[in-house]
Amino acid sequence: MGPYDIIIDDGSHVPKHMIFSFFTLFKKCLNPGGLFVIEDLETNYWDVEWPSFGVKLEGTGFSASPADSAVEKMKQFIDILARYQLHSPDLSIMDGDEAICSIEFGMNILVVKKCTLEDMRIRPGRLPKSRVDVPSRDKFVAEAKKTNPLIE
Repeated sequence: MGPYDIIIDDGSHVPKHMIFSFFTLFKKCLNPGGLFVIEDLETNYWDVEWPSFGVKLEGTGFSASPADSAVEKMKQFIDILARYQLHSPDLSIMDGDEAICSIEFGMNILVVKKCTLEDMRIRPGRLPKSRVDVPSRDKFVAEAKKTNPLIE
């Protein structure tokens, strides 16, 4: 399948499915410089009493776990975008997330831009050494990975 320049997740609107599609398609099916769009994010906040197109929602709402909410899961990726400037190239929560150049949230939509090959080549400057609290960083990574979907 693919690769494609744009992937738009307009599927079941079930947040867990949104997460699964991103983890499944971003690395292998999206061209460098491509856009991965997830729309209808409002279902991440719906009460579980309101099914999405007949599919029962689980774990949604404002206190949802990143395992259940695409919004919360994608917020975790924001913390890894500065990995090179922080001299922490191993700051990663998903195989292939080093190719994320930007994440933009809008009203009920988010867009993830995959780096071009040139972006990957000219990574931003790095600090001479890490200035982050490494145990805290490693704890964040471990906790974030616990909420990743199982992709076989």
